[in-house]
Amino acid sequence: MGRSSTGSRGQVTRQRRITQDLVLERLTLVDSDWLLRTSAGMMNLKPAAHDAVLVHKIAFRYRPGRMGIADALDAVENLFEPFVALGATVEPRDDWEIVDEEDEAGALAALGPSASFAEAMRGAMLRQRRLADGVDLAVDAVVSFDAEAGDLAAAALHWLTLALRARER
Repeated sequence: MGRSSTGSRGQVTRQRRITQDLVLERLTLVDSDWLLRTSAGMMNLKPAAHDAVLVHKIAFRYRPGRMGIADALDAVENLFEPFVALGATVEPRDDWEIVDEEDEAGALAALGPSASFAEAMRGAMLRQRRLADGVDLAVDAVVSFDAEAGDLAAAALHWLTLALRARER
C-alpha cells in the first residue's frame, strides 16, 4: 500500500505536471474584455489547487490625464479577475510596479546627444516600452504554473495565458 504504480518496464510513474513561467507583455483594456468573454464558459470549473498558478511581477504603464492612478489600479485588478475566479493567486497591489508615462518622458528628454552608451540603451528601452497612441494602460506580468496536469482550472489558465501571449502585438 502507498506505493507508486509502476509502468510496464518497472519504472515509477510520476504525476505529470504543468511547470512553466509565461511572460505577458503589454496587455490592454481590449485584452481584458477578450479575457472576460473567453473565460466566461470556464467559470464552472473547480478552482485550481492552491498556489498552482501565480500571477506576479505585475508592472503597468498608464497615461496620466486620461486615466487616474486609482482607475489604473482597478483596471489591472479587473484584468486578472478571471484568473482569480479560476483559482490563481495574484500578488497584492502593494507589490505592483507603476510606471508613469510622464515621468519616463521627462527621463527621455533629459537624455541628450552626449548620453553615455548605457544611458542611450536605457533610452532606447524606454522608447520601445512607451504606450502606443490610443492606449491608456499596458500591463506586464509573469504567470507561473506548478500544477498537476489533471487540474482543469490550471490547464484552462495555461491555455488563456498562451492565448493572451498570442494576442500580443
